[in-house]
Amino acid sequence: MTKHDATPDRLELVDRGSGQVIATSKELGPTAAIQLFKNSRRPFDEVDIYRVRAGRRELVTGRPHESGLRGMMADAGVIEYSPLQSFEEASRVDDAVMVIEGDYGGQIHATAPIRLVACAQTRLDLLARELEAVAWPSLPDADSVNVLYERLPVGALVAGGMGGGVITDGIWVHEEFRQLGLAKAIADVVQARETKLPSPQPDVPPELVDRVVTSERTPSHGCLDSET
Repeated sequence: MTKHDATPDRLELVDRGSGQVIATSKELGPTAAIQLFKNSRRPFDEVDIYRVRAGRRELVTGRPHESGLRGMMADAGVIEYSPLQSFEEASRVDDAVMVIEGDYGGQIHATAPIRLVACAQTRLDLLARELEAVAWPSLPDADSVNVLYERLPVGALVAGGMGGGVITDGIWVHEEFRQLGLAKAIADVVQARETKLPSPQPDVPPELVDRVVTSERTPSHGCLDSET
C-alpha cells in the first residue's frame, strides 16, 4: 500500500507496462471492477486494478492464479477466499476444488472437487475456452476465462455473476450449459472419459435457450454425480 493522493475514493484500471491510468470508477465493488476490465478490452496480463481510499492506493488484482472478482471481494471482507497456485498444489489439499470462471468472473461455468479432475491441464484450459465461446461469443479473446484452484468445502457457494456456482460431491455445471445439453459432456471431458466437447444440443425450446434460470434452482440442479 502506497501513498497516492487525496482525491475521491475510486477504482483505477492501470496499464501494467506504462503505469498509465486507463479508466476509473467511482464505484469500489467487484461489479464495477469487472466492468472496467470489460470496457477496456485489454488482456488480464496487461492491466491491474487499484483501489484508492482516503488517498492511499492498493493493488487488488494482478495475481494470475487468483480470481480477480473473488480476490477483490475477499479484500473487502465480503467473502473468505483461499486460492491455490496450481493443480499440483491443489492435488495435495483435501478440500481443493477446480473452478472454471468465465466473463472475467461474471459467470462460473463449472466446478469440481480436485479428486474428480482426471484430464490434463491443457485440456482443462481448452475446455474453458470452448465454454466461453459458447456462453460469451462476443468477447474478443480468451483472457476472459480461467481455470482456477481454491479451497472450498462441499456445499459452499462460488461467488460470481449469473448466479455464481456451487461446490458439490460431483461436477457442477452452470444451468446455461445444461439447457444446451452439454452437462454430461463437460463432466466426461473433466474426468477424461471423452476428449471432445460436442456441439450444443438444447434440451429446451429454442426460444428459451437464452433465458438462463439461476435464482430458484437448488445446487443439485447443476450437478452431475461423479458416478454418472
